[in-house]
Amino acid sequence: MGAGYFFSSDILDDSGDNRLVVAIPSVLFRSERRIADRRTLNAPTRVSLAISSSNSLEGLVADLSGGGLGIELKRSTEFKKHDPVEVRFLSGERSGERRFGEVRHCSPSDKNPGWIRLGLALGGASGPLPVERRERIFIRGPFGRLRDRLSVAGGAFEIATRAASRKLGWQEGDPPSIPLVDYFTDDGERIRAIIDSWGEMRGAPAVVIPPAFGKTKETLLPLAATIVASFRRAGQPVIVVRFDGIRRRGESHNDPECLQPGCEYLHYTGSQAVKDVQATIGFLEAEYGVDKAVLVTFSAASSEGRRAAASDTAGRICGWVSVVGAPDSQSAMKKISGGIDYTRGLQQGVRFGKQEILGTLMDADRTGLDAIANRMATYDDAQRDMEAITAPVTWVHGRYDAWMDGDRVRHLLSCGNPSNRRFIEVPTGHQLRTSTEAFDIFRLIANEAAKMALGREIETALPSLGALARRHRAERARLPKPDVDVRALWADYLLGRDRSVGIELMTKSKIYRAFFKEELAALGLKGGETILDLGSGTGSLAEALARGDGPSGCAVYEMDFVKDALVRARSQSCGSDGLQRYSVCADADADWLALRDQSVDCAFLSLVISYVEDPERVLREVARVLKPGGRLVVSTLRRDADISKIYEDGVAEFSPARIREIFGEAVANSDSDQLARNFLNDGARILSLEEQGRFRFWDRGELADLVRACGFGRVGATHHLGDPPQALIVSARRS
Repeated sequence: MGAGYFFSSDILDDSGDNRLVVAIPSVLFRSERRIADRRTLNAPTRVSLAISSSNSLEGLVADLSGGGLGIELKRSTEFKKHDPVEVRFLSGERSGERRFGEVRHCSPSDKNPGWIRLGLALGGASGPLPVERRERIFIRGPFGRLRDRLSVAGGAFEIATRAASRKLGWQEGDPPSIPLVDYFTDDGERIRAIIDSWGEMRGAPAVVIPPAFGKTKETLLPLAATIVASFRRAGQPVIVVRFDGIRRRGESHNDPECLQPGCEYLHYTGSQAVKDVQATIGFLEAEYGVDKAVLVTFSAASSEGRRAAASDTAGRICGWVSVVGAPDSQSAMKKISGGIDYTRGLQQGVRFGKQEILGTLMDADRTGLDAIANRMATYDDAQRDMEAITAPVTWVHGRYDAWMDGDRVRHLLSCGNPSNRRFIEVPTGHQLRTSTEAFDIFRLIANEAAKMALGREIETALPSLGALARRHRAERARLPKPDVDVRALWADYLLGRDRSVGIELMTKSKIYRAFFKEELAALGLKGGETILDLGSGTGSLAEALARGDGPSGCAVYEMDFVKDALVRARSQSCGSDGLQRYSVCADADADWLALRDQSVDCAFLSLVISYVEDPERVLREVARVLKPGGRLVVSTLRRDADISKIYEDGVAEFSPARIREIFGEAVANSDSDQLARNFLNDGARILSLEEQGRFRFWDRGELADLVRACGFGRVGATHHLGDPPQALIVSARRS
């Protein structure tokens, strides 16, 4: 029937060969489209559905959950997904109640022939909050835009000058000091924070920024700097606090068994995260006399922010800004785990143990049971909290953010008093840290914080980019560098953790094939040419040429520092079309390419330049081995690249039949969902290393300038990979 089921059982045999023997489970649970339990009311309940001012229908409640309603009614009109509906309960225990909802699905009734079953997502008693849809994230006049361009240009010049000075060995001066503070929870556990401020701190309004999932306090330095610069321009003192959460990644208290990289979240709980926020606000009150604090949360931290705001009976939180936030932890976890509903499973007795979520290992049972016990897990819990929040709330939602459900957020915001709430939809994805779009979001946050804390808007400002770069280096320099086996990481990513399927989950997707076609077009291959494929992975370029997607008679030097990827590339070759292939296992620490001067016609660096130790050295080596006039194509993920929509589209594309067609029976019979989750987790680890400074993503101007500086001319750049595009392709010719 196409329904999904899950169960809990003991493993009897896990000897390999894609075969697992388990004990017969005592109970099978059927997966539901709804993520909360359905229940029926105690007595038959009639409802009136108003779909317009002149059209209302009566129906019977079949079942309901915290966030939804199932209604049976006679087929008398057509319903479309997202149609708004006003629901009035006409009888039963909820008689007189009025709620607003949105159509989620419509199907023939199983119980009453000729009737339909309507599934509604329910919001509050005032209807879903209106959407403020923005094409420009932060609106400013022509003089403001000119000032910003001059500021960015000046900052970029300062950064480039200082980078050149460091390369020549000139001293930059003492690094800026980092204003660290330590304070403690009621349980005596230490929290370490960074405080940025301007003006008299005593009695100043504060902005509190808890860490997003898997992040540390250093990640949102650009936001803190933007808030301080904006309040400074307005002549208003401000305190901005970024802290590491307890039993999370960073410098705050953690248990001894959770100190290994990747294991920091094994004892994480949402209830502790709420205590962290409360301890931070208590510290600000005691130390600086702060009586107004604006809470700013990102991503999954919205759950702790929501609970902290709801439980703030003293009124110390004067506003909450949630950015790309999750409406409830249950739906968010289901999204990022590829469909696993941990909350529902735990409620029904299933235990999951340790699970890797976006590259971070968690104890799903400890975290999930704590959320359930403290009523922080479900949409019911979220509605209850929102009804209790009296402070202003602004929710910034990314239009292209596939992790977070914007419609669900809108309905959630309508619970309680929506008169001081805003839902702003902006043209971004989920990642917001160092891109131009991110700084626009940060200015939007600064303005919202000013309205909440000062009661008025302010003219916002960009921080000095040069000073920000120095501060970023100083904050990172004081932390231990992540001890990562990069070769092993890339082997897992390219080949798959079980060495069955790895990067092919991306390279076989429609989105990537379109991107690769664009790269080949930019390379402009001619028959009989010699090509250097640097970072060749499992051989996508040679495979494309072998099957006739390019000219014939070419020779490809496939170079990668994962030897087994080169082996797989040769084993999967198809056709030939006169193609000659040479495999070279590169030394990641070598200063040179193992090729003669001016020996190749083209160089192809697809999504690799971000991950090398010295990009300039690599590009100069490429220029050395290229013939005069030789062509280069180099691509990279853009700053704040967002993989959420690409991953979701890929999962939808790779149905079991599609997997069988592409990868064969053995892979099709394995847990293909787990293969996709592993690939996502390894991709998340790569993004995390970029945030920690180990890797680097680029914007168009930065990479084009680097290519020019390394001896190339006729430089062109385009964006590609997904909609909106998440990667940059730069083409050039050797001068």
